[in-house]
Amino acid sequence: MNAVITGDLVHFTELLKEDKLQLLGNINLSLKQWAKDFEMEYEFYRGDSFQCFLEHPHYSLRLALIIKAYIKSLNNLEEGSVDRPTTGKKTVVFTLMEFDSRISLGIAGNNFRTESLAMSNGDAFVLSGHNLDRLKDSRYKIGIDTDDQNKRELETGAVLLDHIMSRATAFQSEVIYLKLLGYNETEISKKLEVNQSAINQRSTAAGWNAIHTFVERFEELYPLSYE
Repeated sequence: MNAVITGDLVHFTELLKEDKLQLLGNINLSLKQWAKDFEMEYEFYRGDSFQCFLEHPHYSLRLALIIKAYIKSLNNLEEGSVDRPTTGKKTVVFTLMEFDSRISLGIAGNNFRTESLAMSNGDAFVLSGHNLDRLKDSRYKIGIDTDDQNKRELETGAVLLDHIMSRATAFQSEVIYLKLLGYNETEISKKLEVNQSAINQRSTAAGWNAIHTFVERFEELYPLSYE
């Protein structure tokens, strides 16, 4: 079983050219780091779309939500040079409009990998891609599809995750993605230079316990020993 995450950026075409380049640069820097952390491959295509491939599905939902929350978190940064918690490097971001993404996760076997993800094929690629197309025609921005016995449970969970994460503010989203990366509240407080009680309030208001519970359930369904 493999996992494919396919995503695109909402309202990307409405951004100015320089803002598009900065946004893609920020996302690319983070994806590059997460590719190492989660043994993932990724590619951008059609400018505003990206695809990630994981040999094993275990961390795929966690990573999909990290990407989603990270992109939403960029809204809390004013125009200028800032430190990004993921890379520690100075990057420039622009907050001319709300950044968001559609994220589709497909899990299946029978996948054919080539040097380019764009040229790869198989059931996980098809499920992920088709599900993203369906998201574009709906009000939802998170979707999960599989070809196994977990299909219905995960489809339902995706609707609940979408409901929770669609309401998270940029500051709350920043806490969510750092927690998904494994940081505790003390570490996040130091990274963001924010009082720990404020971090806890953002975490609670964002519905972290529900997100964490479902991610843990997903990782139980697809343990690292899962074939």
